[in-house]
Amino acid sequence: MARVWDASELSLDPIRSRAVAVVGYGNQGRAQALNLRDRGVEVLVGNRDDAYAELARADGMTVLPVGAAVGRGDVVLFLVPDEVQPDVYRAEVEPALRSGQTLGFASGYNVAYGFLSPAPGADLVMVAPRMIGRSMRELFVEGRGFPVLVGVERDESGRALETALSIAAAIGAGLPGGCAVESSFREEATLDLFSEHTWAPATVFILKAACEVLIQAGVSPEAAILEVYGSGEIGEIGRAMAGLGLAGQMRLHSHTSQFGHLLWGPRYDTPQLRSLMAEALARIQDGSFARRWQSEQAGGLVEFEERWRRLLDHPLFGHEERLYRRLGRVPSRAAATGPTTQP
Repeated sequence: MARVWDASELSLDPIRSRAVAVVGYGNQGRAQALNLRDRGVEVLVGNRDDAYAELARADGMTVLPVGAAVGRGDVVLFLVPDEVQPDVYRAEVEPALRSGQTLGFASGYNVAYGFLSPAPGADLVMVAPRMIGRSMRELFVEGRGFPVLVGVERDESGRALETALSIAAAIGAGLPGGCAVESSFREEATLDLFSEHTWAPATVFILKAACEVLIQAGVSPEAAILEVYGSGEIGEIGRAMAGLGLAGQMRLHSHTSQFGHLLWGPRYDTPQLRSLMAEALARIQDGSFARRWQSEQAGGLVEFEERWRRLLDHPLFGHEERLYRRLGRVPSRAAATGPTTQP
C-alpha cells in the first residue's frame, strides 16, 4: 500500500526559506508559481522571452532567462512540456544546476524512459498534481486542495521526500481536501499514459459514435450533440464521481437512469475492452509507445497531423461547428488548429 499524507500532515516549513525557480510558465507552471507565491514562497520564473514571459511579468513575477533562474533557485521546478524537456534541460538547465539543489518534475515521463538523465549532485523529486493547471489555480483560490503524487528518484541531501511533500503542500495539497500520495517517476508515467490511451480516448470516440447512431436514427445533430456532450453534464458527472465515488454518483440520477446504467453498463465491460487496455498497458511498460512517440517527433509529426486531419474531417464536427458558433463557443476544428497549449 502506498503512503498517503492528508492535508493536515503536510508542512510548508521545509520550502518556506528556499527560493523556487519555476522553469516554464504555461498552464502548469503558472498555476504552481502563483500558488507558491500566495503561500509566501519566494518564486523566480525561468522562461524564454515570449508571450508566457510577458504573462509572468503581468502577474508580478520576477522573470529571468532559464539558466539564470536555475542558478538562483534552491529548488528548481522543471515544468516545460515533456516533448521539449530533454533539449531545454541539456541546453539551459544542466549547465546551471549545482550540488545541493532540488530538481523537481510534475511528470515522470522523460526520467522514467531515460530521455533525460540528470547528473548526480541535486535531489531529484517528482511532485505531480492530479489536476490541470487552470483547475489547480481555481481550487487554490477557493481554498480547496487536490491530490498530488510525490516520488523521490535521488536523495542526495537525505531530505528529498521532506522537500517534495512541502512543495506539494505549497501548491495545493496542503489545503482542505488535498493529499499527497507516495509514487515514483515510473508509476506516474504509467498512470498518465494509461489514462491517455484507455478511458480518456475511449470516452471521446464513444461519445462521437453515440452522436452518429442518434443522427442516423433521425435525431437532429443539434439535439444529439447537446445531449451527448454539449450540455456540460459530463463535467457535472465527473465532479460527482470525485465527491461521491464512481458508483455513488449514480444515486443522483433518476431511478430510470440508474436502472439503465445497471442494465447496460456491464455489457460494455467486454473481454475485448480489457484486452485493448492490457495491450495499451504493455506497450507503455515496455517503452514501445515512448520510442514510437520519440520517433514521430523526430520525423516531423507526419502521422500525428494525419490522424488529427482524419478525425476532424468527420461530418459530426461540421454539425458541431455550426451549433457552437451560434452558441458563442469554440468548436473542435478551431480549438484543434489553434495555438498549442502548454500542459
